[in-house]
Amino acid sequence: MRLLNTFTAPVLLAGLLATGVCAHDLWVNASESGTSLTAELGYGHDFPVAEAIAEDRVHIFPPMKVFGSGESVEMIQEGENYRYVLPEGVAPGTYYVAATYRPTYWTRNPAGWRQATKRDVLGALYCSQAQMFGKRLLIAGDAVLDETQMTSPVGHQLELIPHTAVSYSSDQSIEIVVLFNGEPLAAAEAEIFFRKGEGELESRKIKADPSGRLALVPGSAGEFLIKVSHQEDYPDKRVCDYHTYAATLTFSIP
Repeated sequence: MRLLNTFTAPVLLAGLLATGVCAHDLWVNASESGTSLTAELGYGHDFPVAEAIAEDRVHIFPPMKVFGSGESVEMIQEGENYRYVLPEGVAPGTYYVAATYRPTYWTRNPAGWRQATKRDVLGALYCSQAQMFGKRLLIAGDAVLDETQMTSPVGHQLELIPHTAVSYSSDQSIEIVVLFNGEPLAAAEAEIFFRKGEGELESRKIKADPSGRLALVPGSAGEFLIKVSHQEDYPDKRVCDYHTYAATLTFSIP
């Protein structure tokens, strides 16, 4: 299959090679019944299947939030430590359900990884201060997609913003802009993950153009995750080597 360059044509996602999400990505699953809204904080490597978060990492995740109509509401953690609810639900409309991973130092030495800076780890080899963001587009009730809400950032430091509808047709070209600190991130590197039914997870890497734009065609119905990563030097190498950021956008194509 010929690979399409994102500078000249959208990426067609049908027929991709099977692979797996890198360990410990962050994503959001969400659904609403009309009377309540439930969400899962996915943290792992088997999108879209969420799993229990290790106890020594639970503190990294603040409560999930729902964004809509210029407001945000904090969800309640209930049941498994990755599950959240909004008991009162939401009115019909377009929303983002979001999760974040607080800035956390990870340093590796010959014995493995620790949640600490280089100063605190004997024999430190490498350090990253990691931060992650995830959000899911949700259309509640009998509402139609509100494109103004869809294109409104929720304020994550690294964020994927759809600029064309992502919920109508698998044959429709989707344009997404990558923002870092509110500005387009030129030539950002992204990866698209797709699972059709119970099939294997498929993926493709793409690169944004100089204006931070990604373009793709889903090519099939299913669950989609788009992930973008960014890295910057840490200002004090005695403390850590890099700031690393990752953001995901999840959505369904019926």
